[in-house]
Amino acid sequence: VHTRSYGMTSAVLRGRSLEIIPSVVDLDRFRPGLDASDIRRDFALEGKRVLAFTGRLVPHKGVDVILRALAELPSDVVLLAIGSGPRFAHLQRLAYRLGVAHRVRFLTEVSDVDLPRYLCAADLFVFPSQNRLEGFGLVVAEAMAVGLPVVTADMPGVREVIEPGKEGLLAEPLFASDLAARIREILDDDAMRARMGAAARKRAEQRYGVETVTGQLLKLYAEVLADR
Repeated sequence: VHTRSYGMTSAVLRGRSLEIIPSVVDLDRFRPGLDASDIRRDFALEGKRVLAFTGRLVPHKGVDVILRALAELPSDVVLLAIGSGPRFAHLQRLAYRLGVAHRVRFLTEVSDVDLPRYLCAADLFVFPSQNRLEGFGLVVAEAMAVGLPVVTADMPGVREVIEPGKEGLLAEPLFASDLAARIREILDDDAMRARMGAAARKRAEQRYGVETVTGQLLKLYAEVLADR
């Protein structure tokens, strides 16, 4: 499995011997410092503090919680919501009702090739997934690889991608006010944000690179074959 907490909370896997092997991140594609000046210009992000989310626009991803949190944050905080899905129209309407539509950029057609640059246009990655079936949270690891600190929900799986207080913070699932508080904590402290961003990249390099994960898989295969 990709994370220990996911395995331990799974009715199917509980009590079994587990080997923890994370998903792979392409550290050459997802890296800090990619030029995103055109993105910041084209989407009016200059002078703004930018949150990023990537993923399907479906209920359990928690984008509605981000929008409610955004309504509690200062007006210079904006959101790049990168992804598409059946909740798109609902989320647009919710943004209008909350009075934050002008602070949200719904980007439904960002290619995989361009995604790393869009992440580099942000200051903080937010992923309040509400589903324990989120076995790992690959998008969180990709954001870390470009050097973004992370605020994610305190849920099995995704909470193991970061070490809370080092690469980011955990927020209570479903609670927009707590999510807003964690976001504000990082955005209001430039030194913390820089420190967490650097630590995020380092953790991605140490844990999620192809050589590291491939090495773990080969070791596991060798152990299995030796036991046959």
